[in-house]
Amino acid sequence: MGLMFITIDLVIHLILVNVLINHYVSTFLLLVSHEIIEVIWNLESSFPMLIYSILYSIQNTLVYRSLVLFQSFKNMIDAKGGGWGIDYRKFRERQLKRTQKMAIVLERFISPEGTFPVIGRSTPYRMAAMQPLALMAWYQTLPKDLSNGQVRAALTQVFHRMFDQQNNFNQGGYLTIGFCGSQPDTADWYTNNGSLYMCSLAFMPLGLPADHPFWKDAPQPWTQVKAWGGQPFPKDHRWNDDF
Repeated sequence: MGLMFITIDLVIHLILVNVLINHYVSTFLLLVSHEIIEVIWNLESSFPMLIYSILYSIQNTLVYRSLVLFQSFKNMIDAKGGGWGIDYRKFRERQLKRTQKMAIVLERFISPEGTFPVIGRSTPYRMAAMQPLALMAWYQTLPKDLSNGQVRAALTQVFHRMFDQQNNFNQGGYLTIGFCGSQPDTADWYTNNGSLYMCSLAFMPLGLPADHPFWKDAPQPWTQVKAWGGQPFPKDHRWNDDF
């Protein structure tokens, strides 16, 4: 039994080390890829365009990781703490800062009507794109720029826009493949009806008690409602990661 726990602990450690390496490599690529792309864009040959395509793919991969992998990374850091000679807790604040920034970006993606940009190959997961925003609300660690009332109002509007009238469910009551309705062409070869339920990640605030400010605070306009409604809204400044 003791050997089994040691083995499990070692596996978790190896996973975290691998993710940690990817964490730093990805940050470096994210920092330099924009500058490299700008230089090679002005060169005249097919080879620079090949490099451009590779770097563009890297950036798309980083976006995917920011919505999926790094959220799990944060959860594992919180659960693991330390062991095997590495104190993972020192990375917690940095990872929290990154996730909070992603939450700010996602909140700004939500239009006054409750829509958000449909980007990437994972569109059939629907609301899963809002995972970091929902996660920060559930963890009660929303950044100071976002209030409970505005996040709840924004996510609620997206839920209504997506599910109120569209044909998102089949005759058996299960989700159909699509983004906002039945759109089977959005599927990849590995997509199935089970994977569609990643959309439930946006419902994480349901884990908060009924008397929590997330539920009790009055609804407030989110950023795009303010911006398009002629109201004051916070500017979005350049953000530096502590690389």
